[in-house]
Amino acid sequence: MNKPWIVAIGASAGGVAGLSTILDNLSECDHLALVVTMHMPSEADGYFGRFLRRISRWPVLDVSRVLPLHGGIIYASTPNAHLAVGDKTVVPIDHVQGNHWHPDINPMLSTTAITHGANAIGIVLSGRLDDGAAGLLEIRKHGGLAIVQDPLEAACSEMPSAAIQTADPHLCLSLAQIHTLLSDLAVMSTPRLFLRRLKNQNGATKLMNHRGEVKKTAHPRALVDALP
Repeated sequence: MNKPWIVAIGASAGGVAGLSTILDNLSECDHLALVVTMHMPSEADGYFGRFLRRISRWPVLDVSRVLPLHGGIIYASTPNAHLAVGDKTVVPIDHVQGNHWHPDINPMLSTTAITHGANAIGIVLSGRLDDGAAGLLEIRKHGGLAIVQDPLEAACSEMPSAAIQTADPHLCLSLAQIHTLLSDLAVMSTPRLFLRRLKNQNGATKLMNHRGEVKKTAHPRALVDALP
């Protein structure tokens, strides 16, 4: 079986509505795996996975232990562990020094970039502050497709704005457009050429970061080297 394409999605404040739009009626397929990190309070254990099961027809697994990475599955973050994506596994990891969000989006995006390269798609949705910006830059550096939600549409524009400033993403899209893109990928048996064309786009508009300098996360290579 071919390795799945990895779609890594990070969201925070305002992201619930965004995920509902993106995942609604998304066709099941075995060549995409979705890994989703959502900021949440520590007492919300199990809530995020239940939410994803309500809005999606895909199977959803809570990443509370090391799980094998397969296509056709949504891997959901839990409150007290960040996610790291290996070549064949999705792993919960302890809090990383640097960014303080729970869970942190950057390790998910950075490890996805390193282990899956051009087969990685990173998406940053609505949220406050600048989590996900450094990780989306790693997606782009390693040949993946970098996407942000249009900040003008986002309930909280800071995260997508910071990602635009830091990562110069390939595409800046509305939620409906992101849904259409993923729906198209889900029905394609060989999406490589389609994604290559998308990477040649320059759809992102430069916006000022509301906070100035973007925080850095722990070095992503160290995370990948430690994965099972």
